[in-house]
Amino acid sequence: MEHSYIVVAAGQDLAYLDERRWLHLCARTGSMQFLSPPPQREGDILGLCDGDSVRDITGFCAQLCEQAEACGAVFADLEHSGWTGLIAALDTEAHRRGLTCYVPLCMSDAAPHSVLTVSTAISGGSLRQYFQTLLYRHGEGRIAALLERTSMRFCLPSDQPDGELLNEEEREQLLLQHGSTVFFSSELCANYFTYGDQNGSYFVLFDDKNTFSRKLEILEALGIRDRFVLYPDAEEFSL
Repeated sequence: MEHSYIVVAAGQDLAYLDERRWLHLCARTGSMQFLSPPPQREGDILGLCDGDSVRDITGFCAQLCEQAEACGAVFADLEHSGWTGLIAALDTEAHRRGLTCYVPLCMSDAAPHSVLTVSTAISGGSLRQYFQTLLYRHGEGRIAALLERTSMRFCLPSDQPDGELLNEEEREQLLLQHGSTVFFSSELCANYFTYGDQNGSYFVLFDDKNTFSRKLEILEALGIRDRFVLYPDAEEFSL
């Protein structure tokens, strides 16, 4: 079976490596001491996480890319604006070495050669239209998707994109308590239900195996090749 996503893993989850493509979150900014051995298999990805400050940005990026040459790609999970200089240097060095570099969408201006990673966890508009717009703006092959599981509660009315996080137990308790009906939003590509109490009205948005599968179908239809899924979600949903 050909898997249609890349599994994101760190720590003990790395013990479950198999034939799927993996993004190893094994490096942190600050030093080149890896949390776990960097990937050696072509097609896997070396992942960089937020850590300490970097004094020699050029040297750090050169060492990181040297380690990534064995697998051919590096992923920088750095969204804070303070990392813009490092992202720009990493983009330049990876491009020079012929490596694929993945950076968050918010770093697009600093990384003209990199693939931009975009979360599928949206709370408004259309998921399909959102990714279509990004493809039009940045070009084919420059957008990758990160399938992040949504479970959020919003007060109604709300103009905020981020709601209050709910775990599965809290969400199921609300469903049981209020007897709400769960619906599927074809625009958001997520499940939702509403309820009200003495404090107001609420909208709860969440994902499950079905919504993840539907999102993968949309991304496939749009030609978005790289789709990242966190290891726990990939296992629980049997993707």
